[in-house]
Amino acid sequence: MKRITLTILTTLCALSLSAQKVDRVEPLSWFTNMKTPLQLMLHGDNIADSKVEVDEAGLVLRRTTTTDNPNYLFLDLDVVAAGDWNITLSKGRKKHTFAYHIDPRREGSAERKSFGPEDVVYLIMPDRFANGDSSNDTVEECAEGCNRNEPFGRHGGDIQGIIDHLDYLADLGVTAIWSTPLTLDNESFASYHGYSTSDYYHIDPRYGSNELYKELVAQAHKRGIKFIFDVVTNHCGTAHWWAGDFPSSDWVHNAEKPLITNHGWMMQADPVNRSVRDQKMMEEGWFDYSMPDMNLENPLVFNYFRQLYCWWIEWADLDGLRVDTFPYNEKWSMARWTRSILEEYPNLNIVGECWNSVPAICAYWEGDSVNRDGYSSGLPSVMDFPLQEKISMGLSKQPDGWMWGGHGVYASLVQDFLYANPNMLLTFLDNHDIERFADTIEGDLRKYKIGMAIIATTRGVPQLLYGTEIMMRSSDMSQGHGGSRKDFEGGWPSDKLNKFTAEGRTADEQAAFEHTRTLLRYRNSEPVLQSGKLTQFYRTDNLYVFARHNDEKVVLTITNFAPEGRNLVWSDYAELIPEGAVGRSVLSGNTIVASDGGVVEAYGCEVIEFTR
Repeated sequence: MKRITLTILTTLCALSLSAQKVDRVEPLSWFTNMKTPLQLMLHGDNIADSKVEVDEAGLVLRRTTTTDNPNYLFLDLDVVAAGDWNITLSKGRKKHTFAYHIDPRREGSAERKSFGPEDVVYLIMPDRFANGDSSNDTVEECAEGCNRNEPFGRHGGDIQGIIDHLDYLADLGVTAIWSTPLTLDNESFASYHGYSTSDYYHIDPRYGSNELYKELVAQAHKRGIKFIFDVVTNHCGTAHWWAGDFPSSDWVHNAEKPLITNHGWMMQADPVNRSVRDQKMMEEGWFDYSMPDMNLENPLVFNYFRQLYCWWIEWADLDGLRVDTFPYNEKWSMARWTRSILEEYPNLNIVGECWNSVPAICAYWEGDSVNRDGYSSGLPSVMDFPLQEKISMGLSKQPDGWMWGGHGVYASLVQDFLYANPNMLLTFLDNHDIERFADTIEGDLRKYKIGMAIIATTRGVPQLLYGTEIMMRSSDMSQGHGGSRKDFEGGWPSDKLNKFTAEGRTADEQAAFEHTRTLLRYRNSEPVLQSGKLTQFYRTDNLYVFARHNDEKVVLTITNFAPEGRNLVWSDYAELIPEGAVGRSVLSGNTIVASDGGVVEAYGCEVIEFTR
């Protein structure tokens, strides 16, 4: 068993043993020229009434704040210069001094470019992707060891495993990685998902270290791949280092008697009919008994989370954020939080998880949407659950009704007028929280190709869950998340097959991979798919056809959701594609002439490029 120490990056130098000793300082460090004000949170035994002195060559103390917990002290500081600057706490003749580090800010950091419609996002659950360093599978400091036979246990995937497969992702056409949380989750069971945070400022040692995470981001950037950090502001874990000694009695909601949320977050978008009691239970209830609910209306909590994610963006050189359970938070505080991050990084994309299949409710949470109650989240992007549901259900059921099959997809996108900017929506076939797409279509390669053709060519920012590119299915659907969040075979040295290579895949898996790679690479190279206008063509026979077009090109995507062939009438698309126009199949390379006649086979699809 390898021993790994969770090292606090800030150097703590005790000049004498006393009641003023500081054992935690957060943020771990800070930077010059930041708009976000610096507020240090200090933790130590009975430090609240200490006198504070700072090295004014680098820092200026503006204010100290205490709470009803004597073990915490908050310092508001102005940053003067980069360097290591001493902060001293004293009571009488007893003193404790530690050095606080200020880095010079990267040139151009505030203007950093983020991810958007020009990108393809790949979602990784690191514990289930690849194990590049078996020596950190189990560590003494963490409650849960590695057990690959337990569906909800730790399987050993890590940061080195992601680094080892960056070339695979670049070859696939991936230009951005969203990883589920890599920070410490020290719950005793099912800690692999990472959403019960135990330490917001340190990478889980079973994944690696803070420095290795920074190296992962740097290596991704060398390959033209951006990196997105998964944000969890709504809750922490019961194993968090401050649990049992919260910084204040109102740091979390219902600390003495946990109440579970009613999960009715859709009421947050309802200014007319919602119950005040229901909304309070929604916002202040715990997501789970292992997830204390943060009180973002406490200014100290708000400042903590504002600084936290600015620190990670700056320190690791990140390219965007994804916010977990966005509507579960106090929504007005989250709107202020979003704007505070964008004030520091105006070009940053922040995508919120707002899980609902109704476009009007999802649109409520997109930043500049016009809402009856005047609410604006500030989010540049939300996740397009309505489209995901219509594609998945349309291909998993017989298309025998108005809202099924291709017509259901049309009906979802016809509501794009509700969104402030539909081109910023995160589109996907599946993610880590829902059923795998290949399971819903029972591994039907024809249906898989339809779903991927739509996601790769429609408006928005396409996102793939790890393994979707090879039509990965759950190991055991009866196991729920534990079975669907399966290991990527080939990511462990003991695996018999390596699905990262063509030799290890079945014929259908290889066909799915080649189909996906062709589409993603094409999208990477074509501005018309990144910013072109979307036009849908109305049909009632489950032949779903749409075009992306600009002044130079028209890309026509043809999909047949029906179990029978459908006639293709080219004159239906004459407003964009003149009769006799010559196009090229993106999928096969064949020449295609737009003239009346032709049949789209059952569950068939085609993507055709026409030059204007």
